[in-house]
Amino acid sequence: MALFVPLTFAAACSSGAPSVHPSISESTVASGDVTLHVRTLGPPAAADTIITVHGGPGLSLQAMAPYDALAGNTRRVIGYDQRGSGRSTAPKDGDFGLAAQVADLEQVRAASGAATVTLIGESWGGALAEAYAATHPGHVRALVLVGAVPLDRAAFLAGQARFRAHITELQAAGLIPTPLPAVAGNSCKAQLLAELPAYLADPHSVAHIDPGTCTSSTSQATYRALLADESVPSLAEELSNFHGPALVVMGDHDAFGLEWLDRNVALLRGARVTRVVATGAGHLVAIEQTQQLLTRISALLAG
Repeated sequence: MALFVPLTFAAACSSGAPSVHPSISESTVASGDVTLHVRTLGPPAAADTIITVHGGPGLSLQAMAPYDALAGNTRRVIGYDQRGSGRSTAPKDGDFGLAAQVADLEQVRAASGAATVTLIGESWGGALAEAYAATHPGHVRALVLVGAVPLDRAAFLAGQARFRAHITELQAAGLIPTPLPAVAGNSCKAQLLAELPAYLADPHSVAHIDPGTCTSSTSQATYRALLADESVPSLAEELSNFHGPALVVMGDHDAFGLEWLDRNVALLRGARVTRVVATGAGHLVAIEQTQQLLTRISALLAG
């Protein structure tokens, strides 16, 4: 099964980075029986707060490193490992549903002390960011979705089918191995690296990318929970209650299909939406078109 995640590099991009070197702190936040690992880049008293929501599911906050370049003297960037991912613990009851994930994100927001935050969600993290904005619209200053899974199970599955077909094409061309590497020690990292050409605009390009960790059990459990979650249609409807600015971005060669972009724009019918098709990018906009993306986000934050 193809995983619906972006792979991202482990260090922040220098392009677009501030001239200062923001402080870094690490902490933990409790959410029910889960302990979440949190990383903050920038001053604790920053006027603006960004929370990044990583993809996967099953990756870690390391996957959002390109957005560290947005931190500075007056802005902090907070990342966290989702439940069962990276250095965060897994729920004892096995609950990876949207309600639990939204509750985790709310605990991270509350611990930050910021009344309102900008959310940046990539791929699976986009669906989670949308669910949070639907549940807590008053806490979201702005919403950034990059290659985001829509809060629409039919649209999600259609995108998955397009991606799987692309994997098959690249396997036939010898660019992706057949069979894919097996999960080893609950790590899906080898499979992700093998599938990397399918995420890129140019599958022949050479990319040196470290996805960090990839927890297979978390990926599978969250995937199953999303497909079984009966709250998705109501969350999609409630998303119209978010009236802030939203930036919705997708690469022009994203194998999941621009249908995801259009569906997310439609779901955000109450927001002030800017729709962007990033040229020369596949699913990994933050890697393939870093400056194009950071410039767009900076403009949104300045508005």
